[in-house]
Amino acid sequence: MPIQIIAGGSGSGKTTCVINDVIKKSIDNPSGNYIVIVPEQYTMSTQKKLVESHPRKGILNIDVVSFERLAFKVFEEIGGENRPVLDDTGKNLIVRKVLEDSRKELQYFRSSINKVGFVSELKSVISELLQYDYSPEKFMAIGADIKDNNLLKSKISDIGLVYDRFKQYLHDNYITSEEILDVLCDLVEESERIRNSELVFDGFTGFTPIQYKLIRILAGCCKNITVTVTIDAEEKFNVMDGMENIFFMSKEMINKLTNINDEICREKHPYDIQIIEGDCKRFKSRQLAFLEKNIFRGGVNQYIYNSGEDKNHQDIRMFNARTVKDEITYAASEIIRLTRQEGYRYRDIAVVSGDMSTYGVLAGNVFAQNSIPVFVDAKKPVTDNPLIEMIRGVLDMIYKNYTYDTVFRYLRSNMTGIAREDIDILDNYCLAVGIHGSSSWHKPWTRKGRASNGFVLSDLNG
Repeated sequence: MPIQIIAGGSGSGKTTCVINDVIKKSIDNPSGNYIVIVPEQYTMSTQKKLVESHPRKGILNIDVVSFERLAFKVFEEIGGENRPVLDDTGKNLIVRKVLEDSRKELQYFRSSINKVGFVSELKSVISELLQYDYSPEKFMAIGADIKDNNLLKSKISDIGLVYDRFKQYLHDNYITSEEILDVLCDLVEESERIRNSELVFDGFTGFTPIQYKLIRILAGCCKNITVTVTIDAEEKFNVMDGMENIFFMSKEMINKLTNINDEICREKHPYDIQIIEGDCKRFKSRQLAFLEKNIFRGGVNQYIYNSGEDKNHQDIRMFNARTVKDEITYAASEIIRLTRQEGYRYRDIAVVSGDMSTYGVLAGNVFAQNSIPVFVDAKKPVTDNPLIEMIRGVLDMIYKNYTYDTVFRYLRSNMTGIAREDIDILDNYCLAVGIHGSSSWHKPWTRKGRASNGFVLSDLNG
């Protein structure tokens, strides 16, 4: 059966359509298997929506999985991959070892091995190559074709060398999460469960080459495949615009899926596309629905004010401030107004920013000053944790023989239980008399320094 595509704008009801269809089929055919495949971060919310929508509040013959979890379900059924799966930390450790072992052979990155963040960046490059099914040989061939740019050629040569030895190190010992789908492609046709299942892919903006390879195999062995694609109903699906077009990725996705369909069916088929039209169902506000439908689109459309529906409603407002702090202060005042006068709860409100490095910390401080509970959803370096900083300080202190910097790095971690005022006094004394080295810290202090009032040695030695 051809791959079915459910197309429609954002919030038009594509997910609701496929969920209702899966629920109906699962009730009519209790012995059937239905698998809904979504991005990893949406598995829980999709399961919740399925359970809430199901009249019996149970989904015994419906599975909600990510690509990776689908692979493990197949492995559980027919056996297969049992090597440990490396997480990012494991990859970093292996990349570090490969770099150290290959140091003398590196042309460009030899001096960068010990730079902060370099190993992590190189690990990310290797993960990307694995995800897009680029072999070391294929990558090295790119460098071989470069004639005029020796710098770029050296970089590609070094990355290819590390990538190749990374793969050799993993062979028969470990597997990365990016390689799991490659193994699945070799085994999935043996799965009885997959052959008797109907599959739904929802929430994807596109697929990687290895995922398209898997979909091609699945289309040839399972009962049915349905894929949702976000694209305006008015768009011409078979006309590929430039990459700047807002729906370029969606059109590319439809094009590749229809090509897979033609390959599997061995003959040309008309598009099996169900188009969901109508206004955006996600927004109750006409103003927000109009903005969603027209933002970043070509042409000029004007919002028609409706005195009946739009009266006393200002769903979109703009505020111009001189500084970032003024913006955040205004946002805090609006949150206070909404919670105290409009009946909103803090959990109903989100402040969204595209620049967390500028707005994140400042927003946290301003909201805290106004007694607004806030969770700043941003990654922090592990070194920002006082406990980690204290542990690093202790290890550095031992390794570097109690130098001034390492001792006070440890003391100023705020995890030692010593009062800040006492640390300041100790700091001044060490600077005044030149305390450094392990021996200076393991014998009584007798020098008073040059300060006019001196130091209380009994307190310092106590």
